[in-house]
Amino acid sequence: MREICISKHELKMTFPEEVLINDKKATLLKVSEELFATYGFDGTSTRMIAEQSGINIAMINYYFGSKELLYTAIFENRLIYIIEEIDRIGQLDIGPAEKLELYLRGYIRRIQNNQGFYRMESRQLTMVEQPPIVTLLETSRNKAFLLIHNIITRGILQNVFQHIDIEVFALNIIYLLPTVFTRPPALFAQLGFSTNDHRQSNSLENRIIQFLMASLIIKKIPQL
Repeated sequence: MREICISKHELKMTFPEEVLINDKKATLLKVSEELFATYGFDGTSTRMIAEQSGINIAMINYYFGSKELLYTAIFENRLIYIIEEIDRIGQLDIGPAEKLELYLRGYIRRIQNNQGFYRMESRQLTMVEQPPIVTLLETSRNKAFLLIHNIITRGILQNVFQHIDIEVFALNIIYLLPTVFTRPPALFAQLGFSTNDHRQSNSLENRIIQFLMASLIIKKIPQL
C-alpha cells in the first residue's frame, strides 16, 4: 500500500510514478494525456502520440491495444489513485475543520498540477462513451461527495460548523474548483491576476479555502 505524506497542515495528493509499469508506458501515458487534453480524443491520432513520444505505433498497440484503451488507461491510472486518496483522508483521525481544509488544499493543488487531466475529465462528463471511465468517474465523484458530506455533518454535530445546505456546498467544491483552476490565463489577466505567478496562484488557493471555511465555521462571539 502507498503511504500518503502528511504534515501538520498539508496532504500531498499527487500521482506516484511508481504505479506505472515502466518508462515507455509512463511516457506514453504522459504524452497522450497532454495531447488528449489539448486536441480531444477525436483530434488526437496514434501517429501524433508516436511522434511526440518517440515510441512507434507497434509498441503503443503492444502496451495498450488501441487508442481507445490508451485513453481509458489514463483515466484508470488517475482515478483509481484519487479514489484511494479519498478513502485515506476519510480514515484520518483529525478534527472536521482540519480534515476539510486538508482535502480542499490537496484537491486544489492536484487540479493545478494536473490541469490537462481535469480538462479531459470535464469533456468526459459530457460523453456517454467508454463505460469503464464513466463508472470510475462516478465512483470518484460519489466518494468525494460522501467524504465532504460526512466531514461537514460531523462538524455540525460537534458545533464546529454551522448548519448549511451540505449537498450544495459539496457539489460546488467538486464541480466548481476544477472550472476555476483550469481556466485559460487570459481570463484571470482581465482581473489583474496571473495564474503563472506562483505567489498569486497560492494566494488564490488560500483565499478560496478561507472563504469556504469561513462560510462553515461557527463564529464565537466574545463575552464581555
